[in-house]
Amino acid sequence: MSKINSSRRIDRRLTRKKRKRGQDKLKTKQSTNPADYRRANQDHPNSVFVYGTLMSGEPLNSLLVDGGAVKTPNVGHAGGFLMFDLGVFPGIVPSDRHPEDLAKTNWGQGGVRGEVWEVSDELLKALDDVEGVPRLYRRERITVNHAYAKNQTNTVWAYVYNGIPNKLISCGSWKDRDGKPYRSKTDQIRYGLDNV
Repeated sequence: MSKINSSRRIDRRLTRKKRKRGQDKLKTKQSTNPADYRRANQDHPNSVFVYGTLMSGEPLNSLLVDGGAVKTPNVGHAGGFLMFDLGVFPGIVPSDRHPEDLAKTNWGQGGVRGEVWEVSDELLKALDDVEGVPRLYRRERITVNHAYAKNQTNTVWAYVYNGIPNKLISCGSWKDRDGKPYRSKTDQIRYGLDNV
């Protein structure tokens, strides 16, 4: 009888371990619901708002992708900023520094559209080097409103231009700066759109 009892005890222990492993897997499983994702990452210390050449489909995006950054499923809008064309890349400045340009924006309120990415500490330091901090840009905390989640905001890092810009991008979007709305390759194929 003791052999049977001992084998039952072993079976119970193994069953508990299996259950425990299964519960751990459930706890670490990432939700596919964007609302859950935003709540879980609301206070991520290294969320970065990118609005120009670091965005998806732009030339420097590979720095983020190769560096292991994670794109949040949000399109962000940074109110209180204006975007300027600096040649091959943009720069944003607080709109209170350029009140005369604020009236020239599409809505008369300013604002910049971009993406929010989560990066490691090492990648954040590398981005500082790429962006020319502290000479060309400064990294500061800003509030970003999410375009598809009403009243959802995050405080994130952004690179703000230090110089005096002169060529305003009135729509506030680097991808839409030429007056044509940006279309991804998928949209172009799906809807038969011309290349933009």
